[in-house]
Formats: sequence, structure tokens, C-alpha cells
Amino acid sequence: MRKTRQRLRTALFELLEQQSIESITTTKLCQVAGISRRTFYIHYGNVTEIFEDYENDMANLVAQRLTQTEGSAAKLLETFDQILMANFKGFKYLCLNEKHHQLMDRIQRMLFQTFSTSLFDAELTGTQQIILNTLTTGLINAYVYWFAHPDALSYDELIQVNQRLVETLMTEITR
Repeated sequence: MRKTRQRLRTALFELLEQQSIESITTTKLCQVAGISRRTFYIHYGNVTEIFEDYENDMANLVAQRLTQTEGSAAKLLETFDQILMANFKGFKYLCLNEKHHQLMDRIQRMLFQTFSTSLFDAELTGTQQIILNTLTTGLINAYVYWFAHPDALSYDELIQVNQRLVETLMTEITR
């Protein structure tokens, strides 16, 4: 069952490189995945359910990995980046498709919560919360911008920008 779902996800992301999710038919998806339509309908009711399943898995993975990460803001950023890059195609589609901004908002809230609980012993003041929210929203938006403008900066430059963002705003929070 897990292999079939993975094949369907892989096929979906392959097709998403060429067309929108709304224009992908079950027949075409099954053809690319190498499975029958009957097998497809055992697992999903329609093509968008595959992506919804992926969204939930990614949200759970981010939450799990971030809560397991101990240490500094830089370490949390590194963990988040590793998750993103390991799931590059899916996150890119999420970032560039406005219908999936709910998941990105959910991930931003998870980042905020994880930074807040992992890095600070005391409850944050209102000012600190605003700065931390700016930080976590900025990190998400940096990836969204990079996915939308891949020629604007390299991946290494993106990492450097995010590291500077974390360092600068964490300094402001701890003032």
C-alpha cells in the first residue's frame, strides 16, 4: 500500500512540472505511475487527495523533526532546510500554488512554536513574539521567493540570507 502511494506521489510531482494539478487526469496519473485506475481508487477518490495526503505528511514530518531538534536557532534552521530540500518538488509546488498557502501558514506556525519553546525558557513578551513571527514568516517567504525566482540567487546564497536573518532577529529577541 505504501509503495503504491509513493508511486502515485512521484507520478504526480512529475506531471506537476508540466501542468497544473487541476488538469491532471486520473488516467494519465495512473499511466505514469504504472498502476491501474482500480488500484488508484482503492487509495484515493481523486488526484487532489494525493496532494492533500502529501501536505499532511509534510506537516507532520516538519513538526516531528523540529520538536526532536535541540540546540540553537541555527540548528533548527538547518533541520528545516534539510526537510525542505529532501522534499524539493513538493515544497516548490506548495510555495508556488496559492491554494496550498494554508499548509505554508501551518508550517510557519510550527516554526514559530518550535523556536519559541525550544529556544526560550520564559514566555516571550509581545514585542519578542512579533519579532519571532517576523523571523519565521520571513524564512518561509524566503523559500517562496527563491522558488518563484530561481535565478535571483543560488541555493547557497539563500542559506546565507536565512542564516543572517536568524542571527539578526534572534539578537533582537534576546536584547
